[in-house]
Amino acid sequence: YEFVDPDVRRELASLPLMGLSAIGPRRERVHARKDDGTRPVLFVHGLAGHKGNFRPMSGWFHAQGRRRLYGVSLPPKGTTEDHVQHLQRLIEEVLEVNDLAHGQVDVVAHSRGGVIARLALEDAITARRVAKLVTVGTPHGGPVTARYARSRHLDELRPGSPVVARLQRQLPWTGPELVCLYSKSDALVAPAANAQVAGARNIEIKGLS
Repeated sequence: YEFVDPDVRRELASLPLMGLSAIGPRRERVHARKDDGTRPVLFVHGLAGHKGNFRPMSGWFHAQGRRRLYGVSLPPKGTTEDHVQHLQRLIEEVLEVNDLAHGQVDVVAHSRGGVIARLALEDAITARRVAKLVTVGTPHGGPVTARYARSRHLDELRPGSPVVARLQRQLPWTGPELVCLYSKSDALVAPAANAQVAGARNIEIKGLS
Protein backbone atom coordinates (compact mmCIF):
# COMPACT_ATOMS: atom_id res chain seq x y z
CA TYR A 1 0.00 0.00 0.00
CA GLU A 2 2.78 2.44 0.92
CA PHE A 3 4.46 1.85 -2.43
CA VAL A 4 1.36 3.11 -4.30
CA ASP A 5 1.40 6.78 -5.24
CA PRO A 6 -1.02 8.82 -3.02
CA ASP A 7 -2.76 10.26 -6.07
CA VAL A 8 -3.41 6.76 -7.37
CA ARG A 9 -4.77 5.73 -3.96
CA ARG A 10 -7.21 8.64 -4.06
CA GLU A 11 -8.27 7.62 -7.56
CA LEU A 12 -8.96 4.06 -6.44
CA ALA A 13 -10.83 5.25 -3.34
CA SER A 14 -13.31 7.14 -5.54
CA LEU A 15 -14.31 4.06 -7.54
CA PRO A 16 -17.03 2.84 -5.12
CA LEU A 17 -18.77 6.22 -5.32
CA MET A 18 -18.51 6.16 -9.12
CA GLY A 19 -20.06 2.70 -9.11
CA LEU A 20 -22.97 3.75 -6.90
CA SER A 21 -23.63 6.80 -9.06
CA ALA A 22 -24.04 4.54 -12.10
CA ILE A 23 -27.19 2.94 -10.68
CA GLY A 24 -30.31 3.90 -12.59
CA PRO A 25 -31.50 4.21 -16.19
CA ARG A 26 -29.00 5.46 -18.72
CA ARG A 27 -31.48 7.31 -20.91
CA GLU A 28 -34.43 9.38 -19.83
CA ARG A 29 -36.80 11.51 -21.87
CA VAL A 30 -35.98 15.18 -21.91
CA HIS A 31 -38.70 17.19 -20.18
CA ALA A 32 -39.10 20.92 -19.74
CA ARG A 33 -37.87 22.15 -16.38
CA LYS A 34 -38.94 25.16 -14.34
CA ASP A 35 -37.39 28.40 -15.56
CA ASP A 36 -34.75 29.37 -12.98
CA GLY A 37 -33.58 32.45 -14.87
CA THR A 38 -30.36 30.84 -16.03
CA ARG A 39 -29.23 28.72 -18.97
CA PRO A 40 -29.88 24.96 -18.95
CA VAL A 41 -26.85 22.85 -18.01
CA LEU A 42 -25.95 19.56 -19.67
CA PHE A 43 -23.59 17.17 -17.83
CA VAL A 44 -21.58 14.85 -20.09
CA HIS A 45 -19.89 11.79 -18.55
CA GLY A 46 -16.51 10.35 -19.45
CA LEU A 47 -15.23 7.05 -20.80
CA ALA A 48 -17.26 4.07 -19.49
CA GLY A 49 -19.19 6.56 -17.37
CA HIS A 50 -22.86 7.12 -16.62
CA LYS A 51 -25.00 10.21 -16.44
CA GLY A 52 -25.50 9.43 -12.75
CA ASN A 53 -21.82 10.24 -12.14
CA PHE A 54 -22.92 13.87 -11.97
CA ARG A 55 -25.65 13.38 -9.35
CA PRO A 56 -23.58 14.92 -6.51
CA MET A 57 -22.68 17.93 -8.65
CA SER A 58 -26.18 18.42 -10.06
CA GLY A 59 -27.52 18.09 -6.49
CA TRP A 60 -25.28 20.99 -5.49
CA PHE A 61 -26.55 23.02 -8.46
CA HIS A 62 -30.12 22.20 -7.43
CA ALA A 63 -29.44 23.40 -3.90
CA GLN A 64 -28.35 26.74 -5.40
CA GLY A 65 -31.73 27.08 -7.11
CA ARG A 66 -30.86 25.66 -10.51
CA ARG A 67 -33.62 23.57 -12.10
CA ARG A 68 -32.78 23.11 -15.78
CA LEU A 69 -30.22 20.35 -15.28
CA TYR A 70 -29.79 17.44 -17.70
CA GLY A 71 -27.56 14.38 -17.52
CA VAL A 72 -26.31 13.22 -20.90
CA SER A 73 -26.06 9.47 -21.46
CA LEU A 74 -23.78 8.64 -24.37
CA PRO A 75 -24.74 5.36 -26.14
CA PRO A 76 -22.43 2.72 -24.58
CA LYS A 77 -21.70 0.99 -27.90
CA GLY A 78 -21.56 4.13 -30.01
CA THR A 79 -18.62 5.44 -31.96
CA THR A 80 -17.08 8.83 -31.27
CA GLU A 81 -19.08 10.30 -34.12
CA ASP A 82 -22.26 8.71 -32.73
CA HIS A 83 -21.55 10.40 -29.40
CA VAL A 84 -20.88 13.75 -31.06
CA GLN A 85 -24.17 13.63 -32.96
CA HIS A 86 -26.03 12.44 -29.85
CA LEU A 87 -24.84 15.46 -27.87
CA GLN A 88 -25.68 17.83 -30.72
CA ARG A 89 -29.23 16.45 -30.93
CA LEU A 90 -29.68 16.60 -27.16
CA ILE A 91 -28.65 20.26 -27.02
CA GLU A 92 -31.30 21.04 -29.61
CA GLU A 93 -33.87 18.94 -27.74
CA VAL A 94 -33.23 20.66 -24.40
CA LEU A 95 -33.65 24.09 -25.98
CA GLU A 96 -36.79 23.00 -27.83
CA VAL A 97 -38.65 21.50 -24.85
CA ASN A 98 -37.84 24.56 -22.74
CA ASP A 99 -39.10 26.91 -25.45
CA LEU A 100 -35.66 28.44 -25.94
CA ALA A 101 -35.46 28.35 -29.72
CA HIS A 102 -32.92 31.18 -29.75
CA GLY A 103 -31.35 30.39 -26.39
CA GLN A 104 -28.14 28.72 -25.27
CA VAL A 105 -27.00 26.03 -22.87
CA ASP A 106 -23.90 25.47 -20.75
CA VAL A 107 -22.08 22.14 -20.89
CA VAL A 108 -20.09 20.54 -18.06
CA ALA A 109 -18.08 17.56 -19.29
CA HIS A 110 -15.84 15.07 -17.54
CA SER A 111 -12.79 13.42 -19.12
CA ARG A 112 -13.60 12.06 -22.60
CA GLY A 113 -16.95 13.87 -22.41
CA GLY A 114 -15.00 17.09 -22.89
CA VAL A 115 -13.45 15.69 -26.05
CA ILE A 116 -16.91 14.81 -27.37
CA ALA A 117 -18.15 18.30 -26.52
CA ARG A 118 -15.27 19.99 -28.33
CA LEU A 119 -15.86 17.87 -31.42
CA ALA A 120 -19.57 18.67 -31.26
CA LEU A 121 -18.75 22.39 -31.25
CA GLU A 122 -17.09 22.08 -34.66
CA ASP A 123 -20.63 22.32 -36.01
CA ALA A 124 -21.47 26.03 -36.39
CA ILE A 125 -25.11 25.60 -35.32
CA THR A 126 -24.15 23.71 -32.16
CA ALA A 127 -21.45 26.29 -31.37
CA ARG A 128 -24.10 29.03 -31.43
CA ARG A 129 -26.24 26.99 -29.02
CA VAL A 130 -23.50 26.69 -26.35
CA ALA A 131 -22.52 29.69 -24.22
CA LYS A 132 -19.92 27.98 -22.04
CA LEU A 133 -18.12 24.63 -21.92
CA VAL A 134 -16.48 23.55 -18.67
CA THR A 135 -14.25 20.49 -18.88
CA VAL A 136 -13.21 18.53 -15.80
CA GLY A 137 -10.07 16.44 -16.14
CA THR A 138 -10.40 16.22 -19.91
CA PRO A 139 -7.38 14.83 -21.86
CA HIS A 140 -7.38 17.58 -24.49
CA GLY A 141 -3.82 16.70 -25.53
CA GLY A 142 -4.20 12.96 -25.00
CA PRO A 143 -2.97 11.30 -21.77
CA VAL A 144 0.11 9.11 -21.87
CA THR A 145 -1.83 6.70 -19.60
CA ALA A 146 -4.03 5.81 -22.59
CA ARG A 147 -1.13 3.58 -23.68
CA TYR A 148 -1.63 1.25 -20.72
CA ALA A 149 -4.82 -0.35 -22.09
CA ARG A 150 -6.45 -0.94 -25.45
CA SER A 151 -9.94 -0.15 -26.67
CA ARG A 152 -11.35 1.75 -29.61
CA HIS A 153 -12.06 4.86 -27.55
CA LEU A 154 -8.82 4.69 -25.56
CA ASP A 155 -6.80 4.41 -28.76
CA GLU A 156 -8.50 7.60 -29.97
CA LEU A 157 -7.30 9.43 -26.86
CA ARG A 158 -3.62 8.56 -27.31
CA PRO A 159 -1.32 11.51 -28.03
CA GLY A 160 -0.96 11.90 -31.78
CA SER A 161 -4.17 10.01 -32.62
CA PRO A 162 -6.44 11.39 -35.38
CA VAL A 163 -8.97 12.55 -32.74
CA VAL A 164 -6.32 14.39 -30.70
CA ALA A 165 -4.90 15.88 -33.91
CA ARG A 166 -8.41 17.10 -34.74
CA LEU A 167 -8.57 18.84 -31.36
CA GLN A 168 -5.17 20.43 -31.95
CA ARG A 169 -6.39 21.93 -35.21
CA GLN A 170 -8.97 23.91 -33.20
CA LEU A 171 -6.23 25.85 -31.41
CA PRO A 172 -5.87 28.50 -30.31
CA TRP A 173 -9.43 28.17 -29.05
CA THR A 174 -11.85 30.72 -30.49
CA GLY A 175 -15.17 28.95 -29.88
CA PRO A 176 -17.65 29.42 -27.00
CA GLU A 177 -16.18 30.27 -23.61
CA LEU A 178 -14.05 27.33 -22.49
CA VAL A 179 -12.99 26.68 -18.89
CA CYS A 180 -10.65 23.74 -18.22
CA LEU A 181 -10.43 22.42 -14.68
CA TYR A 182 -7.33 20.29 -14.18
CA SER A 183 -5.19 18.89 -11.40
CA LYS A 184 -1.55 17.90 -11.17
CA SER A 185 -2.77 15.13 -8.84
CA ASP A 186 -4.87 13.58 -11.62
CA ALA A 187 -3.46 10.06 -11.95
CA LEU A 188 -5.19 9.41 -15.27
CA VAL A 189 -4.81 12.61 -17.26
CA ALA A 190 -1.06 13.07 -17.31
CA PRO A 191 0.83 15.22 -17.87
CA ALA A 192 -1.39 17.95 -16.43
CA ALA A 193 -0.57 20.22 -19.37
CA ASN A 194 -2.59 17.88 -21.58
CA ALA A 195 -5.75 18.82 -19.65
CA GLN A 196 -5.29 22.47 -20.64
CA VAL A 197 -6.19 24.30 -23.84
CA ALA A 198 -4.47 27.27 -25.43
CA GLY A 199 -6.93 30.15 -25.53
CA ALA A 200 -9.12 28.74 -22.73
CA ARG A 201 -9.36 29.69 -19.06
CA ASN A 202 -7.30 26.95 -17.42
CA ILE A 203 -7.85 26.53 -13.67
CA GLU A 204 -5.80 24.21 -11.48
CA ILE A 205 -7.68 22.36 -8.72
CA LYS A 206 -5.00 21.40 -6.22
CA GLY A 207 -4.86 18.12 -4.35
CA LEU A 208 -7.77 16.41 -6.11
CA SER A 209 -7.57 13.43 -8.42
